[in-house]
Amino acid sequence: MSADAALQINGELLYLRYRVNLIGDFLTVPVFYWNREELDTLYRSLVRVMDIPHRITVINRRLDHALEIAALCRNLTTEAKGTRLEVIIIVLIAVEVVFEMIHLVI
Repeated sequence: MSADAALQINGELLYLRYRVNLIGDFLTVPVFYWNREELDTLYRSLVRVMDIPHRITVINRRLDHALEIAALCRNLTTEAKGTRLEVIIIVLIAVEVVFEMIHLVI
């Protein structure tokens, strides 16, 4: 998995969390029901029966785990890239040392 793909997955997961927690706003009673007591009671009963707060908690926990995995993938690709750069630097230093040794001999 590339770093870009891991970053894109991370962004999608964060967007999903945003949609569940902020846009969905399933835990508060919508304004529409405030003046309609029978609908308000029905809405609250539905939230209780469907166990919405628990479901949101479970979704958030699962998103936490998915975000940890995406971060791990991103870190692994970043470390692999860093290791590759370190090897390139070591090779360049070795080439420079060889050139200096040749220059001293000549």
